[in-house]
Amino acid sequence: MKMNMLVFCASIGLLATSCSKTFLDVSPKGIQLESNYYQTPDQAFAAVISVYNPLSEEAGGTDNTYINKIGALNAASDECYAGGGGPTDMGTWQVWNTYTLSAAVGPQAGYWDKAYTGIYRANVALERLPAVPGLSSALLNRYVAECKFLRAYNYFDLVRLFKNVVLTTTAIAAGDIYTQVQAKPEDVYAQIEKDLKDAITNLPATVATTENGRVTKGAALAL
Repeated sequence: MKMNMLVFCASIGLLATSCSKTFLDVSPKGIQLESNYYQTPDQAFAAVISVYNPLSEEAGGTDNTYINKIGALNAASDECYAGGGGPTDMGTWQVWNTYTLSAAVGPQAGYWDKAYTGIYRANVALERLPAVPGLSSALLNRYVAECKFLRAYNYFDLVRLFKNVVLTTTAIAAGDIYTQVQAKPEDVYAQIEKDLKDAITNLPATVATTENGRVTKGAALAL
């Protein structure tokens, strides 16, 4: 019994010494916070690429389904039927194919999330990029142009799909997400046009092969 009590006391002692303030207050490893980011040109570049990232997403969003635009939008047209393993495969596309889309079932949640993720990241980058140390004015102008193009691109999708959407050119705080008011479509189109005109000035006419996929002046003119 004495031996068991000694082991118990030793265990308690180890637990007590492992819970020191030094142990609990270590800086997070492998995590970049917005508060300590945007400190180098490389981080500025990574931030711009993060604005592009939602364009490549094939799945995700609130409903965790496929959010590729081509499949669902084509199924809504006369060009094709929603396929798959059967009539229940990809129900979010099937309802558009049969014109039975509802507020609860359809691909719209994914489109909404995807576009606003891109818009939020663009807004954050546009606010923070000008203060990045060591970022040349030429790169800054190009990065700002890319972010404005991508914001316009996302709003162009949103206004055509949903008509009345939230229009913001600043990063919305988490506590303010549910207090936003929808804008008139004409105001959204005006912002799209403004962003594109601003972007055209500083976008390159062509990009190097290593930069394929990044926005050019021609893309902004076309949009």
